[in-house]
Amino acid sequence: MKKSLMTLIFSVFLIMFMTGCEKTYLSCSKVFTDTEDLKIYETIKLGYKRTKLVNSNIYYDYQFKTDNIDVRTLKTAMELECEEYKGKKGVTCIVREEEGELHFELMLEVQELNDDTKELFSEMLEHGSYMESKEELSKEYTCK
Repeated sequence: MKKSLMTLIFSVFLIMFMTGCEKTYLSCSKVFTDTEDLKIYETIKLGYKRTKLVNSNIYYDYQFKTDNIDVRTLKTAMELECEEYKGKKGVTCIVREEEGELHFELMLEVQELNDDTKELFSEMLEHGSYMESKEELSKEYTCK
């Protein structure tokens, strides 16, 4: 009896491990722009459950090197872009200012998107499997 219980528990854990109950994330980043005044980092983070893309996120971090850029105007423009996505199910857009830097996030929950929204964000949703995406993105980005 004890042996069969242990075998059952081991089998359950093995099945959970092999089926991938957890999400796997691929995070790839690069310096998007680097000028005298501004440095922009771009990060793409893709979430997979098994082989299916379930999250597609893009982040931009703006670091200002000088005072030559009007941060308020740039932040307002980003906030206006986020306003366009308000009310779209499965889309989250955030702009925040932190210690003189701007941070922009656009996050998609793939299973919650309707067809029109999928078409709008088709570029963010065109990624294949984890390995295909890693191979393709590694050509331009540093991935981990």
